[in-house]
Amino acid sequence: MSKGLEQISYGESKDAFVFGQVVSSDPCLCFHWENAGEQYTVSTHMAGDYNLWNALAAITVGISFNVSPLQINQAISNYIPNNYRSQCKKTARNELIIDTFNANPTSMQAALASFSTLTSKPKAVILGDMLGLGSESIKLYTEIIEKLNEYSFEKVFLCGHHFLTIASAYSCFSDVEALCRHLSINPFDGYNILIKGSNKIYLDTVIQWL
Repeated sequence: MSKGLEQISYGESKDAFVFGQVVSSDPCLCFHWENAGEQYTVSTHMAGDYNLWNALAAITVGISFNVSPLQINQAISNYIPNNYRSQCKKTARNELIIDTFNANPTSMQAALASFSTLTSKPKAVILGDMLGLGSESIKLYTEIIEKLNEYSFEKVFLCGHHFLTIASAYSCFSDVEALCRHLSINPFDGYNILIKGSNKIYLDTVIQWL
């Protein structure tokens, strides 16, 4: 730490300046946080228990600038994602978690892990390519396939050239147009659906078929 700078911590350790823990993420994050002996519980509109750390970072900044806990909690609970980042959307047929703004191996692993904990309804996963991985891409895509094998989701659809080149037992599509054609003639109802991929794969276009 540089001289003269104060370090302010946040996280899941009770020793942190702002301590937090997940209460539920089914389907959206609800969490508990503490600071200076005061305790609060906040329900959000963000999908994924991994968003706990983002929320705690925001809380820590707010506390540091003397924003009241009431204002902080209201701001977090009133925030509704609308840019395909951890966005929950209920359609006439299914409940969606849309995270198509960007994707990398870490965020995809976290999204799958959190999604696997949902308790209601059968689960379907639609994953698009993670772009810009370079020479490690085959290894990283293989690790995603291995995780999918562990979770045993009811339906899995993979989209993009990189996923297509990895041998798997899952439905693979070369591009989002092919995936949309499949979904348009093979609809399904009553599912929780995770949609995750890099922005340039344009997975948001499948929403209309779900």
